[in-house]
Amino acid sequence: MRVSKWRLMTGHAALDRHLETLRCYFLMARGELYHALLESAGPLLSLPPRPATAEADLQAHLSAARVRSGTHEDKLGTRVSIMLVEGCSVDSDAASDGTSVLRLPSLDGWDGVYLKYSPDWPLQLLLTPEAMRVYNAIFRYLFRLRRLHMALDGAWRVASGSPSWHLRQHMAYLVSNLQYYLQIDVIDTQSTVLNTAIAQATDFTELRTAHEAFLGALVAQSFLDVPPISVQIERLFALCLSLCGIVQRTDVEGREACSSQVAQLAALFERASSQLYMILHGSKLSASSRAPSLRQFLLRLNFNGFVARTARHAARVAANCQ
Repeated sequence: MRVSKWRLMTGHAALDRHLETLRCYFLMARGELYHALLESAGPLLSLPPRPATAEADLQAHLSAARVRSGTHEDKLGTRVSIMLVEGCSVDSDAASDGTSVLRLPSLDGWDGVYLKYSPDWPLQLLLTPEAMRVYNAIFRYLFRLRRLHMALDGAWRVASGSPSWHLRQHMAYLVSNLQYYLQIDVIDTQSTVLNTAIAQATDFTELRTAHEAFLGALVAQSFLDVPPISVQIERLFALCLSLCGIVQRTDVEGREACSSQVAQLAALFERASSQLYMILHGSKLSASSRAPSLRQFLLRLNFNGFVARTARHAARVAANCQ
């Protein structure tokens, strides 16, 4: 029976094509699709969601983005629909058995955006509700990161060399490197491992084990099951959005009126960045099986040494105050 399920999935059910669709949509391997979506839906997403129309509006933008990005001919892609959980930020997500809680950094009122996929039997044996829960958790995290990245890109009007320009550069650097870590170091690397394991599988049990290991690695290496890390990243998200808001108000209130706000924001961002670094650097995770992922994450986060220098400075200030 296990062999027959395996043959059905890898043969008639075209498991490889379905997994590629999940990778493209849920894990955002098709960057051009989401660039087109966020470019089109930008004005909509800049306002609070309207419960009566938000979901339909998002679906219309997704359909248009498929055409613009050239992905509309992908038949399996039509099985993906975009949804909105009304009145829910989906900050945390627990498995039905309560054994695994994922903590996603919140961004704004559109945190309830998620994807739905409709596979045929027997793929439900592999793409279980718990598996789709993990796919959606990763999607929602990436979606928030991409939205934040585009918001920072939209704050380009700040004068070159000004304090707000330097702050925006630091924020964009952190968000970009977090995206790069998740997309390249985690998703792409683990997708290669999964594809190799599937190619070597000889029955359904091996297939399921490989897929569960893949999803487990995504969660572990994105640190979504480590609440202190997610909480700190959420604080950084909020500070980035605050800068975008200040830049928008500069034309109305004037640069001088906003300069004190920028200075305060820069101090808060510096502190939050150093706190994240210290949580990661001093965490018990460094002695766990996640140590290689943690080192890679720290490398991305601290590529130019700025975060480490800031953390050391913050530690010295704290020590002098004691």
